[in-house]
Amino acid sequence: MSATILIIGEAPGKSEDVLGKAFIGESGKLLDNLLTRAGVPVEKCFFTNTVLCRSCDTRDGENREPTPEEIFNCIGNVTAIIPRLTFLKGIVFAGKVAKQFYKKVFIGLPHAAIIHPAALLRQGGTASSFYRDDLNELKEFYAKIAT
Repeated sequence: MSATILIIGEAPGKSEDVLGKAFIGESGKLLDNLLTRAGVPVEKCFFTNTVLCRSCDTRDGENREPTPEEIFNCIGNVTAIIPRLTFLKGIVFAGKVAKQFYKKVFIGLPHAAIIHPAALLRQGGTASSFYRDDLNELKEFYAKIAT
Protein backbone atom coordinates (compact mmCIF):
# COMPACT_ATOMS: atom_id res chain seq x y z
CA MET A 1 0.00 0.00 0.00
CA SER A 2 1.24 3.46 -0.80
CA ALA A 3 0.04 5.24 2.36
CA THR A 4 2.69 7.30 4.14
CA ILE A 5 0.66 8.02 7.28
CA LEU A 6 -1.12 5.55 9.53
CA ILE A 7 -4.03 7.02 11.48
CA ILE A 8 -5.18 4.95 14.44
CA GLY A 9 -8.48 5.70 16.19
CA GLU A 10 -10.28 3.99 19.02
CA ALA A 11 -12.98 1.58 17.86
CA PRO A 12 -15.49 1.47 15.04
CA GLY A 13 -18.87 3.08 15.46
CA LYS A 14 -21.96 1.23 14.29
CA SER A 15 -21.76 2.24 10.61
CA GLU A 16 -17.99 1.75 10.54
CA ASP A 17 -18.38 -1.74 11.94
CA VAL A 18 -21.01 -2.63 9.33
CA LEU A 19 -18.92 -1.28 6.44
CA GLY A 20 -15.55 -2.39 7.80
CA LYS A 21 -14.02 1.07 7.32
CA ALA A 22 -12.59 3.46 9.88
CA PHE A 23 -13.49 7.14 10.15
CA ILE A 24 -16.61 7.39 8.07
CA GLY A 25 -19.64 9.46 8.91
CA GLU A 26 -19.49 12.84 10.63
CA SER A 27 -16.29 12.17 12.56
CA GLY A 28 -14.59 10.99 9.37
CA LYS A 29 -15.67 14.13 7.54
CA LEU A 30 -14.25 16.26 10.34
CA LEU A 31 -10.98 14.31 10.29
CA ASP A 32 -10.72 14.73 6.50
CA ASN A 33 -11.33 18.46 6.94
CA LEU A 34 -8.66 18.67 9.63
CA LEU A 35 -6.11 16.74 7.57
CA THR A 36 -6.80 18.75 4.42
CA ARG A 37 -6.53 22.11 6.23
CA ALA A 38 -3.25 20.93 7.79
CA GLY A 39 -1.87 20.14 4.32
CA VAL A 40 -1.88 16.37 4.88
CA PRO A 41 -2.97 14.51 1.73
CA VAL A 42 -5.90 12.32 2.82
CA GLU A 43 -5.20 9.92 -0.04
CA LYS A 44 -1.80 9.17 1.54
CA CYS A 45 -3.38 8.09 4.83
CA PHE A 46 -4.38 4.61 5.94
CA PHE A 47 -7.15 4.65 8.56
CA THR A 48 -7.67 1.98 11.21
CA ASN A 49 -8.74 1.61 14.83
CA THR A 50 -7.20 0.28 18.03
CA VAL A 51 -9.79 -2.46 18.02
CA LEU A 52 -11.20 -3.55 14.70
CA CYS A 53 -14.73 -4.52 15.72
CA ARG A 54 -17.47 -2.80 17.67
CA SER A 55 -18.06 -3.93 21.22
CA CYS A 56 -21.00 -6.30 21.52
CA ASP A 57 -22.10 -4.98 24.89
CA THR A 58 -22.70 -1.35 24.03
CA ARG A 59 -25.72 0.14 25.76
CA ASP A 60 -28.42 1.93 23.78
CA GLY A 61 -26.19 1.91 20.72
CA GLU A 62 -23.62 4.19 22.37
CA ASN A 63 -19.91 3.61 21.92
CA ARG A 64 -17.62 2.81 24.81
CA GLU A 65 -13.88 2.69 25.22
CA PRO A 66 -12.38 -0.68 24.44
CA THR A 67 -11.16 -2.65 27.43
CA PRO A 68 -7.45 -3.42 27.88
CA GLU A 69 -8.26 -7.06 27.06
CA GLU A 70 -9.95 -6.08 23.78
CA ILE A 71 -6.98 -3.90 22.87
CA PHE A 72 -4.53 -6.68 23.72
CA ASN A 73 -6.49 -9.06 21.51
CA CYS A 74 -6.28 -6.64 18.57
CA ILE A 75 -2.68 -5.42 18.85
CA GLY A 76 -1.48 -8.08 16.43
CA ASN A 77 -4.08 -7.08 13.85
CA VAL A 78 -3.06 -3.44 13.98
CA THR A 79 0.70 -4.01 14.05
CA ALA A 80 0.37 -6.40 11.09
CA ILE A 81 -0.63 -3.39 8.99
CA ILE A 82 2.80 -1.78 9.34
CA PRO A 83 4.77 -4.05 6.96
CA ARG A 84 2.07 -3.56 4.31
CA LEU A 85 2.58 0.22 4.40
CA THR A 86 5.86 0.24 2.48
CA PHE A 87 6.13 4.03 2.39
CA LEU A 88 5.13 4.67 6.03
CA LYS A 89 6.67 7.84 7.44
CA GLY A 90 4.59 8.49 10.56
CA ILE A 91 1.56 7.74 12.70
CA VAL A 92 -1.30 9.88 13.98
CA PHE A 93 -2.97 8.72 17.18
CA ALA A 94 -6.59 9.92 17.14
CA GLY A 95 -7.75 9.86 20.73
CA LYS A 96 -6.35 8.89 24.09
CA VAL A 97 -6.91 5.15 23.68
CA ALA A 98 -4.75 4.91 20.56
CA LYS A 99 -2.08 7.15 22.03
CA GLN A 100 -1.97 5.30 25.33
CA PHE A 101 -1.56 1.84 23.85
CA TYR A 102 0.32 2.33 20.61
CA LYS A 103 2.81 5.07 21.45
CA LYS A 104 4.83 2.38 23.23
CA VAL A 105 4.54 -0.06 20.34
CA PHE A 106 5.68 2.24 17.53
CA ILE A 107 8.83 3.64 19.13
CA GLY A 108 11.05 5.40 16.63
CA LEU A 109 8.36 6.41 14.16
CA PRO A 110 7.40 10.08 14.06
CA HIS A 111 3.95 10.56 15.50
CA ALA A 112 1.30 13.10 16.40
CA ALA A 113 -1.56 12.86 18.86
CA ILE A 114 -4.90 14.55 18.29
CA ILE A 115 -8.27 14.47 20.01
CA HIS A 116 -10.55 11.83 18.51
CA PRO A 117 -12.79 13.44 15.85
CA ALA A 118 -15.96 12.15 17.55
CA ALA A 119 -14.90 13.87 20.78
CA LEU A 120 -13.96 16.94 18.77
CA LEU A 121 -17.49 17.06 17.36
CA ARG A 122 -18.85 17.07 20.92
CA GLN A 123 -16.53 19.99 21.74
CA GLY A 124 -17.80 22.19 18.91
CA GLY A 125 -16.07 20.78 15.82
CA THR A 126 -14.19 23.36 13.76
CA ALA A 127 -15.16 26.13 16.22
CA SER A 128 -13.39 24.37 19.10
CA SER A 129 -10.00 25.47 20.39
CA PHE A 130 -9.12 21.75 20.30
CA TYR A 131 -9.61 21.86 16.52
CA ARG A 132 -7.04 24.65 16.24
CA ASP A 133 -4.65 22.75 18.51
CA ASP A 134 -5.02 19.60 16.40
CA LEU A 135 -4.59 21.62 13.21
CA ASN A 136 -1.28 23.01 14.48
CA GLU A 137 -0.17 19.57 15.70
CA LEU A 138 -0.85 18.02 12.28
CA LYS A 139 0.86 20.86 10.41
CA GLU A 140 4.02 20.46 12.50
CA PHE A 141 3.90 16.67 12.18
CA TYR A 142 3.48 16.74 8.40
CA ALA A 143 6.24 19.32 7.99
CA LYS A 144 8.60 16.87 9.74
CA ILE A 145 7.73 13.84 7.65
CA ALA A 146 7.03 15.44 4.25
CA THR A 147 10.70 15.81 3.37
